[in-house]
Amino acid sequence: WGARGGSALSALLALTGPLADQVQPDPQGDIALVLLASFAGWIDGQSGNEASPVDLAFYVGERSPVGGFLVQRRSFEQGDPARPPLNRFAGADVVGARLRAGPAVFRLTLDIQDQLPFSLPIEDARVSGALAGRDGPGLDVAEGRIEGYLTRDGLTQTVQALQQTCAQPGAPALCDTVATLIPLDRPPAQGADLLAGLVGGYEARHDATGAHRCLRDAPGDCNAVGVCLLFEAQGARVVGVAP
Repeated sequence: WGARGGSALSALLALTGPLADQVQPDPQGDIALVLLASFAGWIDGQSGNEASPVDLAFYVGERSPVGGFLVQRRSFEQGDPARPPLNRFAGADVVGARLRAGPAVFRLTLDIQDQLPFSLPIEDARVSGALAGRDGPGLDVAEGRIEGYLTRDGLTQTVQALQQTCAQPGAPALCDTVATLIPLDRPPAQGADLLAGLVGGYEARHDATGAHRCLRDAPGDCNAVGVCLLFEAQGARVVGVAP
């Protein structure tokens, strides 16, 4: 649901810079945001139909100095690789090379100008895409989509995290700039409403049963913003967990 067709996230990304810039190599070959995906329960040699359903997980990664990629510890609950990944879609279906997963919570973590972590929990998230084999490791994904909702509760968590970071000694100087857009000395829910206002305001109602149409003229009836991320992925080799 939502009149903006999931495009609202683009306005919030004005805080972090274009998302494409974060996932593409810079002139030095460094990538600010590496997202890795893996399937648990998919055995080599199986087709998608044979393996389905499988568990799909997303991780924040980084390049390994010996080649391939490492998974960052912040990808797991409490930063512990022995615990489940934060972004996990149980029971993903692969039928005829088409991937469908969700619903689950997808936590998109970015950095504002490489200084300040900015995490957006996308509720009721669903992942889809076309899978293709390759000569090297892993699978390619084309026509990938992650669709879901930024809710008032989720945005409140985002603001709380910014408040905690900016209240610490030696906080990034960028906190002063962020505070001009999102007053960090007010209740977090007020900051959440200001964030929603940056993208045109709440446009759907999200509750335990999912997302629904809402009456924008009825106070409190709308509490969510629809978002959609388009992506493509190339097969890669994961060699371990970062120290």
